[in-house]
Amino acid sequence: MNELRPEGFTFRLYHPGWVRSYMSGELNTEGDLDADDAARMAVAYFLRDRYEGPGIQEEDRLVMRDWLGREWPW
Repeated sequence: MNELRPEGFTFRLYHPGWVRSYMSGELNTEGDLDADDAARMAVAYFLRDRYEGPGIQEEDRLVMRDWLGREWPW
């Protein structure tokens, strides 16, 4: 990341949450979000402004956020 940032590349990590999907071969009905909602939230996250605070861009530090905007520790 540190080598590519000066060239204009940015990085963000995203956790979509527990999605109701067929990933295990059958529909998981216990997930928090259906696939369409999870995809909509992911796209909105990646397309939103990246500003985090005075003089700080979110891409200036690598963090993972979930579908609720919470930052996850590494």
